[in-house]
Amino acid sequence: MSVDGSAGAAPAQCVLVVEDEMFVAMLVEDILLNAGYRVLKAARVDKALDLIKADGTIDAALLDINLNGVEVFPVALKLRELGVPFVFASGYGRDGLPPDFNECPVLQKPYLPEALKAAVAALFA
Repeated sequence: MSVDGSAGAAPAQCVLVVEDEMFVAMLVEDILLNAGYRVLKAARVDKALDLIKADGTIDAALLDINLNGVEVFPVALKLRELGVPFVFASGYGRDGLPPDFNECPVLQKPYLPEALKAAVAALFA
């Protein structure tokens, strides 16, 4: 119960969005916030790894595979190590995924809002 005696809302599930295109990151953030998620954003691998270490409440992640020529796989490995589900995002589908990640879901870019929401919701299923 909250201070006023009403039942408190459950905290929103936190989704880490790793995307180097600012406009795309803002669009994804808007869609996920409107769907009720809490969103953390990073545009670089090192920043994403820092957020994972510092935040401690990341429940799932959306990972753009290519961040200005740098692959996001170190972030995926860390999330896998921590048991945090994630979906890759790519304009090229599964092309470029190493064999270690063949079982991982891939969301095709450009994003359709309903497909994005469904892909993230599936991570919590």
